[in-house]
Amino acid sequence: MKDRIHRLLRARLGTMFVAAGALWCGCSLIASQRNVDQCQSDRDCSSFPGMSCNLGQHVCVFAPTIPPDAAGVDAPEGGTCWGVRGDASCFTCPAQTENELLNACSTSCEPFNNSERIAGFDQPLRPPVPVPTIDAAAPSDAGSGADAADAGRPSTNPRCSDLVPPPLYLMASSAFTLILRTFAQALASEVTLVYKYDTSCPSLDSILTGDTKIKGTVVYWSGDRQLECEVEQPILAQIGGVDVSPGACVPGFTGSPNLVDEPGPIQVFMFTVPGGSSQKSISAEAAYNVWGFGAESGVEPWNAPNLIFKRFFDSGVQQVIAATIRLPMNAWRGIPIKGSGEMKPALIAANDPERTIGITSADQADAQDARANLRTLAYQHYEQSCGYLPDSTPGAFDKKNVRDGHYTLWAPYHFYSRMSDRMNDDRIANVINYFTGAKRLPNPNTDLITTLKQGGLVPSCAMRVRREKEGAIIRPYKPSPSCGCYYDVTSPGGFTPPECATCRTDRDCPVERPICSFGYCEPD
Repeated sequence: MKDRIHRLLRARLGTMFVAAGALWCGCSLIASQRNVDQCQSDRDCSSFPGMSCNLGQHVCVFAPTIPPDAAGVDAPEGGTCWGVRGDASCFTCPAQTENELLNACSTSCEPFNNSERIAGFDQPLRPPVPVPTIDAAAPSDAGSGADAADAGRPSTNPRCSDLVPPPLYLMASSAFTLILRTFAQALASEVTLVYKYDTSCPSLDSILTGDTKIKGTVVYWSGDRQLECEVEQPILAQIGGVDVSPGACVPGFTGSPNLVDEPGPIQVFMFTVPGGSSQKSISAEAAYNVWGFGAESGVEPWNAPNLIFKRFFDSGVQQVIAATIRLPMNAWRGIPIKGSGEMKPALIAANDPERTIGITSADQADAQDARANLRTLAYQHYEQSCGYLPDSTPGAFDKKNVRDGHYTLWAPYHFYSRMSDRMNDDRIANVINYFTGAKRLPNPNTDLITTLKQGGLVPSCAMRVRREKEGAIIRPYKPSPSCGCYYDVTSPGGFTPPECATCRTDRDCPVERPICSFGYCEPD
């Protein structure tokens, strides 16, 4: 037990020494450039949440912590629940803690050997990661696009305010873009969904403060056609679709009585390389060093700064991955890419596939051209003995390892709205309830679960684990109702697992899977 905790502390200390700066003000602390001690005790670091004083170097660093559930886990080499898979230990009993979920025995994984792949991993502590200059803010898309290109020209598009049924205005990140057309068709008799793409933080700001507004040319759908309309005067978004919790965009956020936060489906993120790369996996420690140290990462082959791609600080993709690998957003190095849709061509066009790496989300990585030209890396989290793909195999779309807790690069999508708006417009709550599955879609021909799977998302009813927000502890979860079998069966990549017997009522199901749900026998 003590040996396990010592290994955990060494792994944390080897990667967690980061000089943190305030994200929004752009301030930075570069401890290596100071001529005086930064701290003498933890109290001196109180202005920087989550940091403590390294008494050896007298700098503020992120405090190495053991996950709350780690201390209760028997050492892999002892106890009846820990078996052996090659040279990696795995947990054979029903998993109850994050550590057990991460290391539950599985038939397929791709280990990443930190000691062999990260230079100096087993040596004394590295110096703190210097905080790079924060990238200039990426331009918001809320008031750009076709309207900017056609400025001064008379538009032939209709006014959004004239659409029938009356419009509901959404600003959302790319994770929801692929499935909005399906929702727009299903809700066409009740509302016209008018959509403007932007990254997560501007989309949240459009609801939280209203400083970010929708204007110019936006899109809506008529049948299966995507069309454009014009917002004549800047208008507030009524629904914000965002990858992250408010605190990721607004450090120190303590809540707002007017903000309504409703979790939606699960979105999945990944480390991605060109198809010509031979690399198959990456660990949390390696990713921390690659994006934290850049050319000095000590992680071959990813040490060419111009071939390490990241997103801008307002990106939900990077926010979720940053929280998972515990690398502050303002410490990321690499070439910034504005949108998820732009990451894919940047990776494909790289002239040295073996040394190229980037970050993306399942709505992009699952697209046919991405699967043909890019590769998702298996991810090995802190204290995990092996790396896992989000899906059971490279060709699958089942998100099996996300759903059972082996793969941790995921977070719930969030739908934000203002309480004051909801009191005056019932459509806002209704539409969000359709999005989350709390309310059945009015068009019976629209299948919510299939729609979400086609967009790279996972409905909560198909999950066996849950977390409160990006980077939070993963815990076992029993959905009610459960749709795990139906999610497996539906397209894309549909297949019927042997344990998923069809049923009409509970009486058709065996004792071990006694609940008939969505036409299949589920365990609970």
